[in-house]
Amino acid sequence: LSWQLDRRTADYARIGSNLNKAIETSLDAIVITDSNGKTSTYNTAAQSMFGFTLAEVKGILIEDLLNSGPKTPGRRRLDGRQIAAKLARSANRGRIRLKLQKSDGTDFMVEAAIASDVDSEGQPIFLGFLRDISKLVKAHDNERAARFEAERSAAASARFLAVMSHEMRTPLHGIIAALDLLDGAPTPKEIALLRNIARDSAGAALEQIEEVLELALHDAMDESEVIMTFFPFEVSRIIVEQWQSLAAASHTSLTLVYDPAMSEPMLGNRRAFRSAVGNLVGNAIKFTKNGTITLRLYPTPDVPHHMRVEVTDTGIGIEPQHLTRIFNDFETVSGPSLAKFSASGLGLGIVRRAVGLMGGTLQLESTFGKGSRFWFDIPQSSALLARADKQPALPHVPLDPALTVLVVDDNAINRLLLAQMLERLGHTVELADDGVVAVEAAAHKRYDMILMDINMPGMNGVEATRMIRAGGASRDVPIMGVTANALPQDLALFVMAGLNCTMIKPITSAALALQMRQLTGPQAATPSPVAQPDVPPLMAVENFRDLRDVMDPAGFAAILAAALDDVGAALSDARGAPPSTALAGQIHGAAGPAALIGANRLHLVLCDLENATRRNQTGAMESLLDDALSAWQDTADWIKAALL
Repeated sequence: LSWQLDRRTADYARIGSNLNKAIETSLDAIVITDSNGKTSTYNTAAQSMFGFTLAEVKGILIEDLLNSGPKTPGRRRLDGRQIAAKLARSANRGRIRLKLQKSDGTDFMVEAAIASDVDSEGQPIFLGFLRDISKLVKAHDNERAARFEAERSAAASARFLAVMSHEMRTPLHGIIAALDLLDGAPTPKEIALLRNIARDSAGAALEQIEEVLELALHDAMDESEVIMTFFPFEVSRIIVEQWQSLAAASHTSLTLVYDPAMSEPMLGNRRAFRSAVGNLVGNAIKFTKNGTITLRLYPTPDVPHHMRVEVTDTGIGIEPQHLTRIFNDFETVSGPSLAKFSASGLGLGIVRRAVGLMGGTLQLESTFGKGSRFWFDIPQSSALLARADKQPALPHVPLDPALTVLVVDDNAINRLLLAQMLERLGHTVELADDGVVAVEAAAHKRYDMILMDINMPGMNGVEATRMIRAGGASRDVPIMGVTANALPQDLALFVMAGLNCTMIKPITSAALALQMRQLTGPQAATPSPVAQPDVPPLMAVENFRDLRDVMDPAGFAAILAAALDDVGAALSDARGAPPSTALAGQIHGAAGPAALIGANRLHLVLCDLENATRRNQTGAMESLLDDALSAWQDTADWIKAALL
């Protein structure tokens, strides 16, 4: 019996030794923890992966190992507790992907498999097998990017062939047919007609060729090689004169309106300026019949040392689904309403390049069936600035009709300044010092416009706007947001809440007058009685699809799971917890990924929950937490169905 016991002990020792050697020589990192999550085994590969020795990690919680990166400014440490919980849930369920951090804070991606077992004493243990796949993920990302770029280039080439084939064949057919008919002894009247057809067709063909050459010229042009002093007004005046006859042929008026400061010289890329303005005016003429086109030059509101070039028309406008792609080369828009218009799809691509050479960005607003507004802002030279700062903006515009405006701001100084600006513009002003007062006033009186401060204690401007839009006398009047600071994603949320636009402080009288004119003038679109439904859509489907289309299925699924896990953890921690800055920060951190994956309703509720947490509104927190949990479950169900 003693011999058998000794032999069994030796066998166990040999098996243990073999197992230890297998663990130590494994190319994959192996980490073993007890049932409490404390690290007991940590092989050489794991030391290389994380940057810690066995002595440094033995006995520490796995969540501390996973959350080992240093705290650095602007860098959010990974939540080791959440990762550890995810590992426990993933035991014996196959491989998962995780983002971890090394001891120096470097992020890296791993593929992990978790197994559960018992030790020699029958106690539960967890075995983690981790493989660094950072290079593989990067290679896949590069491959996707290269494939996307190749597909984009192929699509551009296909558009080029399709557009140029049509746009060149049509005028060439006109030339050949006209010349052929001239050989058939036509009458003098027919000869004149055929000559005009041939001349017009040749001109159309030449225009297509010149646009392609101009496109190539801008691609090859260096932005610094053609800097010179020129007069923006003079260049614009010549362009308007050149296009005047063509506009008149379409029974369209073409007008140049400018601030006196624009008659001064500026230093810049004259060729790019002429190309941008000329193509914008030409594009407007192509799509405007029996209407008006206005080219405006004036100092950019609230942006010192910049000028704005703006072309507005009352043409056919652009449908919303086409707004993002019309700046692509050889991109044309088809449809019954466009059958009588012809274009190569190059004009706006040329404008985009030209504006970029001047340091600006081309922007667009358009309403289908009503017209479009294109504009860009570019830096001015110092010779122009001295005059520009002293001149009143847009002196040619007549005074606006007097409006009754409700100004909402919790700061007395801000209320006073806005009121004085509005009164000097000839408007009547009423004041409200918080969102609750504003909602009450707007419910009983119809104002012509509301100026709404965004950041106010209690009920903020976004919440007040939602309530005003829900009903009352002023439910459909223009509401302009006013704030000192807002990120691009914040501006999008403001629009979804019902704000027509948002101005960033500081605000000048000229900029305020211009924005009010756009919202209340004869060309302003009539706002919907309810700008945003009380219950926002569950998902921003387009965002979800865009993200899905640029990622591989596994990576996309991992992103979705991580986003939902972050939200779930934040909501779990919020249940029963007192308001705190840390909790608000955790909720804020979960709201970002929710927005990224297109979880629209969940994101909005999380933002409201964050605000309530920061303001110690415990009652609102409980209600919003229930809403967030409901939105979280609905979002998870929607995503699950979408991935089937």
